[in-house]
Amino acid sequence: MDRKTAEIVRAFLFRKLATIKLLESELKNFIYVTDAGSNVEAAFTLRNKPILSRITCAGHQLNTGIRNCFNTNRKSDFVIPAAAIPALDLRNEAKEQPLSST
Repeated sequence: MDRKTAEIVRAFLFRKLATIKLLESELKNFIYVTDAGSNVEAAFTLRNKPILSRITCAGHQLNTGIRNCFNTNRKSDFVIPAAAIPALDLRNEAKEQPLSST
């Protein structure tokens, strides 16, 4: 998928679900777990009405929250406060250390 517009995401979703032999009438029996991208949310609605049920993935939400917490980009709306720098240093140090197999 080059462009990830709602229409392209929706078409991709229905094509993939068809490959596992789900009929369109059966698709409403499921709740889909997705990211919270506006294009994905829009793919699950048509004319402002939900066509399928979806919930946002907790892992995606947690990842976004952690990234925002440790954001050091000065132009960001979510700049890390100075008091949190030791936690950021610890995180960066942990990322650099290889996992021990013992």
